[in-house]
Amino acid sequence: MSRILYVLSLVLLTGCSDYKIHTLNDDVSEPGDIIVDSAEPEPEPEPEPDTAPPEPDPVYPDIDVSHTLIDFGNLNALGDVKTELVTVKNVGDANLNVTNLRLNIGSGVYTLTPLGSTTLAPAQQSDFSVSYDPVTYETNTDSVTITSNDPDEPTVTIPIAGNGSAPVIEIDPYYHDFGLTLIGCDDEKEVVISNIGNVDLVVTSLDFYVTYPAELEITLHEELNGPLPWIIPPATSKNVMVGHEPYDELTDSGFIEVSSNDPITPMARADQIADGDFALDLIDDFEQDEVTSADILFVIDNSGSMGVWQTALTDNFSAFIGVFAVTGVDYQIAVITTDDATFQGPILSDTTPDLEAEFTSQAIAGTYGSSMEKGLHYAELATMPGGDAAPGSTFLRVDAKFIIIFVSDEKDWSSKTDLEYVTHFKSLKVTDSMAVTHAVVGDEPSGCSSSTTSWARADYGEGYIEVSDLMGGEFVSLCAEDWGAELEGLAHDSILNRSFELTDIPYEETIVVEVDGSEVTDWTYNDIENSVDFMGSYVPEAGTEIEISYSVLADCDLFDTGS
Repeated sequence: MSRILYVLSLVLLTGCSDYKIHTLNDDVSEPGDIIVDSAEPEPEPEPEPDTAPPEPDPVYPDIDVSHTLIDFGNLNALGDVKTELVTVKNVGDANLNVTNLRLNIGSGVYTLTPLGSTTLAPAQQSDFSVSYDPVTYETNTDSVTITSNDPDEPTVTIPIAGNGSAPVIEIDPYYHDFGLTLIGCDDEKEVVISNIGNVDLVVTSLDFYVTYPAELEITLHEELNGPLPWIIPPATSKNVMVGHEPYDELTDSGFIEVSSNDPITPMARADQIADGDFALDLIDDFEQDEVTSADILFVIDNSGSMGVWQTALTDNFSAFIGVFAVTGVDYQIAVITTDDATFQGPILSDTTPDLEAEFTSQAIAGTYGSSMEKGLHYAELATMPGGDAAPGSTFLRVDAKFIIIFVSDEKDWSSKTDLEYVTHFKSLKVTDSMAVTHAVVGDEPSGCSSSTTSWARADYGEGYIEVSDLMGGEFVSLCAEDWGAELEGLAHDSILNRSFELTDIPYEETIVVEVDGSEVTDWTYNDIENSVDFMGSYVPEAGTEIEISYSVLADCDLFDTGS
């Protein structure tokens, strides 16, 4: 500082015209120059004052949503719908623009209505709604996403939850294959109808449809469960039995159809399939025997109304006996009545003088007998030990065919069953085919009236017809217009075998009969005797080959048919 003052004094004393001032840092100086030390810095200039206004705070939109979760709880799926309103508000300072509003899963049970306005000014709000319409018993989840220009929250997601309440039908098994069931046997399967929902299942109808013929069927459904409609609470069930009883070897199918209040499956079904098979196929071969001898027992009603019928028999006897004469059959004939087991006269044969006259004298047995005709009973008595036609007697020969012909205009009043008499008559011969009975009686079921004798009437020959059917014999109407032709046919039927017993139990629909290699249809199956019986005027001739093929019904006790 003293140095500076010194220099300044020099300036003041000497003037300034001939002198230069230099700083100590100058490289050149001359005599008389003033040198100033500049090591001390000059002061910084003062900054100019800032006169610009301050920047304003920024403004933004800010979204606010009324729900963080939309929970519908439990809702009945049988037509109930619930709606929830959601509010979107702009709590910011700038316009809020909602650019997208969507359901993220879109399962169909939830529906979304759009916002009333997608541009919200500050403090403005708008609403949208979410509706829940469940379709069945299930938990339904989804979410709503809102996209906007909110800078710090561009997307907002709201979870959605709801539970449907509904009945749900389940059928077990919905498909069942019975496999192979032997024909003659049956099988069954339990089908369970369950409610796996959480509301009562109401079954309004249950139907069963099958292929034809109906070899599948539902059984016991009303016996087990009562009449429809059925109310099945949650977690419970009802059972239906489906049975299979095959009639043939074709594939059978069927299905149960169940109508209920299940909103998803108002019509449910369960299918079944099955096949049948025979246990065995058989062929029985026969040869028509030629009868060489026959013992013929006439059992003639001798009650008050029989006069006209006894006459008709004797008038046409020649047509009957002529068949035996032509064929050379060695025959014997005897006559008893419906109230007497003793012979009406001597045994008749081809050696009897004036055979027709002798037969007439025995056959016109009178009309003073009992009105309670018991032809079966007296035929049995006649063939019991000690009877005129007993085995070992002169009449009933061991090798001869035994033929009984009942002639009556009334029913039989005997006390035993038809089968008991059949058993007895068949026991008289070694083979069943060597004993036969025929019925010349009134028509089944109401009797008949003669066309030639208007006053003559015959009641239904109950008992006689049934026994003859079981014996493989024939029925002849007492009211026939042509007795000769009828008796001639009866004679032929007596000589030839009409009934052929099978070796096993057949399924009737499978029976095929061939005579000398050609199929014939004039036959019927006798299930009591297990035989094929030829019908009407057709009887295989003597010496012909008869082949009967059939399928055998299963003995179900020997087979496990369960599935």
